[in-house]
Amino acid sequence: AARPVVMTSVNNNSVGGATGSGKPAAGDWGGVVVGGAGSVHLVYAEVEYAADGISAATTGDVVAEADNFLSNQVALEITATAGGTASIEDDWFAGNGTSMDASSLWSPVDPECEFVPTVAASGNLFGGGSRAKASPTPPVSKSDYAAIETASVVPDAEQYPDGWVGEITAGTTDLVTGWSVELCADPLDPETSCEVVAIPLDFDGGTPTPAFCSPGEDSKLYPAVRHGAPLSGGAGNRAQGLRGRGPTHTRRASGA
Repeated sequence: AARPVVMTSVNNNSVGGATGSGKPAAGDWGGVVVGGAGSVHLVYAEVEYAADGISAATTGDVVAEADNFLSNQVALEITATAGGTASIEDDWFAGNGTSMDASSLWSPVDPECEFVPTVAASGNLFGGGSRAKASPTPPVSKSDYAAIETASVVPDAEQYPDGWVGEITAGTTDLVTGWSVELCADPLDPETSCEVVAIPLDFDGGTPTPAFCSPGEDSKLYPAVRHGAPLSGGAGNRAQGLRGRGPTHTRRASGA
């Protein structure tokens, strides 16, 4: 929009006149918090200099569409729950520590292993001095990028959504977090089981196909571990399993 709604720091004197120091910084204000059964629909808006631009753990709907998230510690932190829908599409993230941190409930039953719900996250742009110069490729931290690659080459490992590992890049800002290694098992055939390198964000749009294990697959199964804590910590730890890096990947290396 030509004149979007702007939610910003009191120290940002470029909006609304001289209201503060004129030196805004990430974390100057808390951000928008949505809980219980509340919903948020944010369209054609700008959110700047917040600790958590939008922090939502709700059974209601969370929609962020065609917005600009600039210079926040964490732009969007979403705990998606059954009964609601979550959509982060066509947004621009620039100068944030974390762009999207998402968590959801993992369903581990083969042949329909998936996050319920999965957050729609297509058409977003990252970095650059403007939308025109931004990249459509979601960035993860360099350590997460290496860990994701390691987890993906474990024998019989699957991906959810399918192919998402090939759609990311290593970066330093506007990072996407919330990926995990999850279990997928057929209760009627315990011999058929596999690990799934998963993220509750669908970068392609549409409805992701659930992950499933091919007959005869039997990877060594370890507890699910969630990776990529947002820079602010705290509420982002409401994920499936535990956040962390070392123990899981040490096990995988020894079991390869």
